[in-house]
Amino acid sequence: MCRDEISIDYLGYVYDCDFNQIMNLLAKTPDGENLTVAKLLEAGSLDLINKVQTVAYCYGCTAGTGSNCGGALV
Repeated sequence: MCRDEISIDYLGYVYDCDFNQIMNLLAKTPDGENLTVAKLLEAGSLDLINKVQTVAYCYGCTAGTGSNCGGALV
């Protein structure tokens, strides 16, 4: 998921993973600002997301080359 798709909440905030959305861990711009759909549209590119935020539960997706996300961090 985090490598190919994004999640967006009803307020327009962007998350790089469904689980991060549940945990309210927003995607950030390179400047550290919370990323929104408006900022993505203004930039005209998804390149604002240059770092996927990871925490301990990410190992659930990466174990065995992915369960939900389909990608391993190797």
